[in-house]
Amino acid sequence: MNVLLLGTFDDTFQQMIARDHQVQILAKRDDDKTLGMIGQAEMVVIRSPHRITDEMIRAAAHLRWIIRGGSGTDNISSLYREKNIALICVPANARSVAELSLGMMLSLYRQLRQAHRSLQEGKWLKNELSGFEVQGKKLGIIGFGNIGQTLGQMAHLLGMHVNVSDRSMYKADKARLLEAINAVAMDSESLLSDSDIVVLCTPLTSETHHMICRETLALMKTTAILINIGRGGLVNTDDLYQHLVQKKIAGAGLDVFETEPPSHHPIFDLENVICTPHIGAQTRDAKKRIGDRMIEIVMEIVSNRRCS
Repeated sequence: MNVLLLGTFDDTFQQMIARDHQVQILAKRDDDKTLGMIGQAEMVVIRSPHRITDEMIRAAAHLRWIIRGGSGTDNISSLYREKNIALICVPANARSVAELSLGMMLSLYRQLRQAHRSLQEGKWLKNELSGFEVQGKKLGIIGFGNIGQTLGQMAHLLGMHVNVSDRSMYKADKARLLEAINAVAMDSESLLSDSDIVVLCTPLTSETHHMICRETLALMKTTAILINIGRGGLVNTDDLYQHLVQKKIAGAGLDVFETEPPSHHPIFDLENVICTPHIGAQTRDAKKRIGDRMIEIVMEIVSNRRCS
């Protein structure tokens, strides 16, 4: 089988695929190269920041399977449905992303960026850098999929009160988890006004695009922090910057951006902001879990082909 790998993957996975199949690898995103390579592929295995556009789907004459390392599908053209291409998501990175958001919370609450810089500058600000504990604080999670659920469980164990806004709270598994962690389901506006920390875990759609903007930021407490580990397009960065500069909210953590890689934005220079280059899922542990599961999926597909 002709397999196209878009992104970086666990070494074991790459070696296994290359042993039994014809493999093309494009580690760094290059849409022109992807377009030139996808024509012969029967299977594409893709991770962010790579994407599959309408033009690529049309050029993929032999493509039958797309395996997405992760849960978001906004980087894959919906034309795959019309071409009867199977899309399989492998969301094995929830813990890594949830842990990054916790790290951002703790760093912002304890002013670690300022503390590190003060020592670099020869200052000793032990008394000035007084922070907060997360225990007892209200964590608002917008989007209660795999990442949101994992984060909610972690926060509960840390003694936080969890608020959740999600369109499909009626699903039995989500309802059971809400009860188990004593979480409160509410609409997004109520969550923004009630929570001390807000974490965005929801997919990017036409309805969620710039859901965090001047109007919704105005609902948040002046002591609140916002963390975006979902998609960059969920937040109007210019509006967020203005609210931070004017001290209308206390801080922000951003792992995703509307354009990646982003051009420099003044928000990067603010002391009460932590920005990272979309590294939420970039742990060796997550890559291994995703690689192991992808091996299972590829073996199942190959086995089914041989039996058909």
